[in-house]
Amino acid sequence: MSNTKPRNGRILIVVGFFTAALTGCGDQESESPFVPRVAASKPASVVVVRPGAQGSGVAVSLEEALTRVADGGRILLTPGTYEELVVVNKSVTIEGVGPPGSVRLYNDPALFQDFTIWVIGAEAKVRNVHFDGGSPFDVAVLVTDGGRVNLEDVSVNVVQIRAVGGDVHMSGSALRNVMLDIRSGASGVLTDNVFDRGWLGLGGDTGPCVGTAFGGALHATRNRFLGCADAIDVQPTSAPAVIRFNDFEDNDGALQVFGTPGVDATCNWWGAPDGPSGFGLTGSGDELRGILTATVWEPFATSPIAGSGSESCTGTS
Repeated sequence: MSNTKPRNGRILIVVGFFTAALTGCGDQESESPFVPRVAASKPASVVVVRPGAQGSGVAVSLEEALTRVADGGRILLTPGTYEELVVVNKSVTIEGVGPPGSVRLYNDPALFQDFTIWVIGAEAKVRNVHFDGGSPFDVAVLVTDGGRVNLEDVSVNVVQIRAVGGDVHMSGSALRNVMLDIRSGASGVLTDNVFDRGWLGLGGDTGPCVGTAFGGALHATRNRFLGCADAIDVQPTSAPAVIRFNDFEDNDGALQVFGTPGVDATCNWWGAPDGPSGFGLTGSGDELRGILTATVWEPFATSPIAGSGSESCTGTS
């Protein structure tokens, strides 16, 4: 283990590859009772985690499993609550093996945790787990330094997911009071997810469900956005955004755009058959906001489209 850093009475442990060998001094070849020889254990392709299972041959925490699993291996989390802060800098799959919601990764606001999982310069896949937090300022998953995380069939409640110079791919997931924050050259690819209400800011006000800033790129298809302040907030980016075949319903604003070279927002259901509302628009659906000169939103879907499988639409104002 290396790169330890105290934070609020806890130790942050960066998990990577570590091989320890204790040897004698000089050219002495005889065994010494003071310098034992320790055999390094071979990294495992699959590690099972069962909290509290001391002496059973399985890992007792996600942290321990990360020290034991091989690069490209799998960690299987059995049902339970995991209150951990872990950093991942090798390729790994982390998968819950219980019923949906039974594997809970909890971010305790009383401990001032900055994140639950931090992926640095590696590719991690996370499946069938539930991220939970008591504060909207906590981060469930942080991706940096060219890392990438694939979130599949996860559920997330009252925390953020943030990519800064890394990539987030999310599919088949349910998010409630969550903001996906994509910034600083990062990218987000979102498919078949449900965003139910946005990030809870100060005073309980809801914020955006998805936000991009400082060069973040976005590709969002076949998602449902329900009850957000702004479902998608596209701030200055370096690449065009693709936002198609999504359903927007009961949001204060469906899409807010500023300083983006182009947004393809065609074939979305804006919550009404006559299209989106907003300044200069004639529809009665969710509102389009900001500077829309580089945003193409027609044709639009005249009925919900996210789960229909349709790849065409005909609605115009």
